[in-house]
Amino acid sequence: MTHQPAVNHRPYFAFGFVITAFATIVWLVKSPVFHQNPSALSAAITVDLLLTVPLIYAWLIHKTRVSKLTVAPLVMAGMFSASYLVPAGHQQWLHLFKLFGFPLMEIASLTLVLRKFMAVRRRFGQGRAAGGDFFDVLKNACYAALPRTLAAALTSEISVIYYGIFNWKSGKPARNQFTYHQNSGTPALLGCLIFLILIESAAMHLLVARWNHTAAWILSGLSVYTALQFFGYARSLSKRLISINGEQLQLRYGIMAQTHIHTQHIGRVEQSGRDLPADAGTRKLSPLGQLEAHNIILHLNRDHVLHGLFGKRYRVRTLLLHVDDPARFKAELDLTNNTGTKTPLTN
Repeated sequence: MTHQPAVNHRPYFAFGFVITAFATIVWLVKSPVFHQNPSALSAAITVDLLLTVPLIYAWLIHKTRVSKLTVAPLVMAGMFSASYLVPAGHQQWLHLFKLFGFPLMEIASLTLVLRKFMAVRRRFGQGRAAGGDFFDVLKNACYAALPRTLAAALTSEISVIYYGIFNWKSGKPARNQFTYHQNSGTPALLGCLIFLILIESAAMHLLVARWNHTAAWILSGLSVYTALQFFGYARSLSKRLISINGEQLQLRYGIMAQTHIHTQHIGRVEQSGRDLPADAGTRKLSPLGQLEAHNIILHLNRDHVLHGLFGKRYRVRTLLLHVDDPARFKAELDLTNNTGTKTPLTN
């Protein structure tokens, strides 16, 4: 336990060390000492930039959440820095590294990436075989094998493509599931945003094409992909429903927000659309906030974490949401709390 704070601060130590090391090397190259003995110091600086600094950085981030893959761009930064800082006549060690060391580093990086990919694929396959929700299975697989930031981004991007392009199956909600998009204005709002993005993209393409055709097509591609993201968000609303499984309440808002709450942690269920005073612990399930009305207020007796897009997390004590059938939703939650353990609802 006494070593935990030091481990938590290691990423900051690593970042500070890299900045200090590079600044010291730049100062040394600009100092008179370097010009007095450029040959020996050039060799030392090259070794520091390509080996010493990356190795110490790798040791500092060991057993932290910082990805080991960050060592590769640090080595590349050292290689480019050596190309500019070390005089051209003393770059023999740099040339040797480019000839032998850099290819080995690329192979090691690709091997590590491939191992991570295979780990994600294996965990995803195990989760899908167990019949889990696509988004939850993908998220668990990515977070188990990848750094948190990369896992959050990869989960979001793959899910957008899956729900926007591949998942077109439709079915009737189960007895224990509740829709929230049929009587909501969110799908229409997202549809308007998609339409505006495409219209603006077409206009910008014609305008930018007068200057540069390549830039125009790049800009149009980015706009179309943005529209696809909103389309995936909209379609995920009908695929990932709110459900009550025994004593577990699974709150979902497509792939944009979700949280799981044990019904014993729900103090009171209020069927109301009234506004509440602004509070740090009060939040809407929908990331659209005030743009979407609510008809259910969940008063929790302990803090819960609401997971948003790209791995964002919010502490909530009062949760506001919209359900298409709020009366049945409230009745089922009240019944679950009154009866304690309850058999999951079936068709």
